[in-house]
Amino acid sequence: MLIVTGGTAEYRPYIERQATFCKTQGYTHEIHDLGGLGMGRKTFVDPAEFAATLGGGLPAARFKPKLMLDQWVQSGDLVAWLDGDCVPVLPIEPPGDWDAAVTLRSDTELGASGIPATDWLNSGVVFVRWTRPGFDFLDDWLDACSRTTGDQTALNDVVGKGWDRFQWAAARGVIVEYPGYRIQILSSPEWNCWQFPAPPEARILHYKRGLRRAFAP
Repeated sequence: MLIVTGGTAEYRPYIERQATFCKTQGYTHEIHDLGGLGMGRKTFVDPAEFAATLGGGLPAARFKPKLMLDQWVQSGDLVAWLDGDCVPVLPIEPPGDWDAAVTLRSDTELGASGIPATDWLNSGVVFVRWTRPGFDFLDDWLDACSRTTGDQTALNDVVGKGWDRFQWAAARGVIVEYPGYRIQILSSPEWNCWQFPAPPEARILHYKRGLRRAFAP
């Protein structure tokens, strides 16, 4: 399994924790230094992509699918994008016969913000199988990024454009069939958790903006 991540200087404590976890699990860890991180491969990204200019204080961050597509791994391998402030604490290989897997917010959060980019999926954790359908999913996400204001809006459009709260809720835990690929809808409290204290089933802790005080170096 390959974990891809990237960040600026403020993300270093979390990415160091990712690196330790990857070493213990035998995962490959591809780190992109997006400015001042001081570790990994130096990768240029337009600084505007980091500015919290979107609804809900989100940055555009439209570089994620491209950084995943830039990897060279063997056919069939599992590749995961983790935001630089995500810390895995349990093995993170979702079961099932899918081509991509994404994380859906908890039921109480669905539709709660009134902002489409922050109502449904969170793009901090995305899994893709290194197969033709997996490439097609990433291509679609990348294309949607070119037509929207941010990576999270784009991901929501690819997976469930036009869905209402009830359709999103019904998709939780389901593998949804699309033309060309199958997407597993994972539950964020287990696979991308930003509730603290975290529930015992949480596999990846996500110290998003406003929650970093919960991180213990």
